Amino acid sequence: MSEHGHEVKFTFRDAGADDLMDVLALLLHLGYPCPSHELAPVYRALLDDSHYRCILALVPGDDVVAGMVTFRTLPTLRLAGVQTTIEELVVLPPWRGLGLGSALVGLAMAVAESQGASRLEVITSEQRESTRRRFYEKVGLQRAMSRVYRLDLSQKKAVSPQADLESEKVNVLWGE
Repeated sequence: MSEHGHEVKFTFRDAGADDLMDVLALLLHLGYPCPSHELAPVYRALLDDSHYRCILALVPGDDVVAGMVTFRTLPTLRLAGVQTTIEELVVLPPWRGLGLGSALVGLAMAVAESQGASRLEVITSEQRESTRRRFYEKVGLQRAMSRVYRLDLSQKKAVSPQADLESEKVNVLWGE
């Protein structure tokens, strides 16, 4: 647990508006390219969401961001309780192997417990190095026999006049 022969004691804090570029760099490292002008409004909305947390890990002394964990804690019908879901977890390569990933998951666990969550889950790719190394099992999570299905709605498609008309109907119905 040392960097250059010294023990590293990371500090942790909630991300703020000024951390956008650090968060963007961490997301890019995870393989999620997102232009800052598209990320900025989403990031601001998440920071205002009381169910969402983004915790940054900093190297003491120079406040370099070494990693982050993001998670949501929400009521869930199927559990008749609260569930916390880790959405992103990243530790930059120079800081791996020092226990930082475990510490970030531990922080998410502690927040989940303090908020009365009955479950903590992580959805991750089978292709990620952390999955192949069984990182999540090593920090106490059990593999679930679940599958994720998704439909990517982010692809920009040509909008027909009929689609514009349907969109207007939805806006009228919702009072927009």
